[in-house]
Amino acid sequence: MKGTNLIHKRSHSKGTKCIKSLNAFLWLLMLSAMPYSVEALNANLIANGSFEEFPTSDHWTYEDCNLVGTFWQTAEGSFLMELNSSGPGTIYQNVATQAGRKYTIRFAYAGDPAPMGECEPGIKTFTVSWAGTQIASLQFDTTGKTFGSMGWQYYQADVTASGSLSELRFESTTEGQCGPAIDDVRVVEATLRLATVSASGGWTFYPFLNGGGSQQYYTTNASIYTNGLPSPAPMTVYQKMQPEYSTLIVSNLLTNVTYRVRVHLSSIAFTGWQNVSENVWVSNGGSPNSVNGVNPYASGFNRGTIVDLGQIQPYYSGSYGKLSIGISPSGPGKTVIVNGVEVLKDP
Repeated sequence: MKGTNLIHKRSHSKGTKCIKSLNAFLWLLMLSAMPYSVEALNANLIANGSFEEFPTSDHWTYEDCNLVGTFWQTAEGSFLMELNSSGPGTIYQNVATQAGRKYTIRFAYAGDPAPMGECEPGIKTFTVSWAGTQIASLQFDTTGKTFGSMGWQYYQADVTASGSLSELRFESTTEGQCGPAIDDVRVVEATLRLATVSASGGWTFYPFLNGGGSQQYYTTNASIYTNGLPSPAPMTVYQKMQPEYSTLIVSNLLTNVTYRVRVHLSSIAFTGWQNVSENVWVSNGGSPNSVNGVNPYASGFNRGTIVDLGQIQPYYSGSYGKLSIGISPSGPGKTVIVNGVEVLKDP
């Protein structure tokens, strides 16, 4: 068994042979009405997915593979994992999941580009399994690649959990000491929803608690009319409202995934309400998607409204992985209301 320090092997840097471990990554959701960065949203459930933490075996279980750094180009951070050492290796981590929930697996892969004669074959192959079932058999051609230009590619797949722990496993099928490499490994919930109650389908806690504005909450026992709304929220979402909402920043989203954003409003009665139209928008750092002049009270009290802001990708330079969602008054009144927000991974 190799030690924990990086060592040099052949003409390029090789790393640590792997031991055993298990770690579950837990996340919390806390949102506010004032601008607030929510790093836990759609959080990576893989611990040490970029292999930056030492010892790596605190999170991963693996055998006959190498932690590599120094002059190798990585996809993320300063280290990567090569799936071969003395021969084909394997690496896996058990992920905390919920049965029936859908998850997105995403990772970068490449191959050891050492010169032929020292590192044959040039095609590096490996398999990927989720919860004991193979989901992919991948290959990477190292022809023309160098340690400074690895040619990283990304693979992504949606899977469903069948239990409270799901194993993500990578296994080399390449003979010899030079194999495929992986980096930037992610497992995230495929659907992210933010709203006002704890219920099935991903709805969680009221997102604007302890936020800015009036810090007032208005509720009603009256049934909210939601007929005709596509996929409305649970009734309790529309029966609770906070005024004076500003901007919510949702962080840690996947940059190559398209999301659909919907804002849920309702027209519940409360002391001091004003009939007001509102502008609702979502931005990835570029030009926002917006719907202007929304008036939930136009049809009377106790009616639910959904503002669908459409599809958007959080890839804009300077705002990678972030979406800003805002609502502001556009009419004569000053009471801006909001019930809940959804950020859905759009197929």
